[in-house]
Amino acid sequence: MAGFIELLRSGAWLTRERMRLVAFALLAASLLGAGFLIATSDGLNDRFGRPLGTDFSNVYAAGTYVLDGKPAAPFTPELQHLMEKRKQR
Repeated sequence: MAGFIELLRSGAWLTRERMRLVAFALLAASLLGAGFLIATSDGLNDRFGRPLGTDFSNVYAAGTYVLDGKPAAPFTPELQHLMEKRKQR
C-alpha cells in the first residue's frame, strides 16, 4: 500500500499521453452530451418538457429584483419563485 501511495505522490504515472487521453475523453463526452441534448430538445425545452438553462434562472430573477430597486426580494422564497416563473415565459 505504501508503494502505491508513493507512486501517486510522485506523479510518475501522469504522462503527457495520459493527460491528452483524459482531455480528449472529456471533450468527447461533453460533445456527445451536448449533441444528445440538442437532438432531443424541442426549442427551449428538453425531452421531458423542462426548460433548458434553469440553473441560471434564479440568478437572473434575483438580479432583476436588484435592478428594480428591491434587493431584499430574492430572500423571500415566494417572491423569488414568482419572478422565476415570470422570466420563463
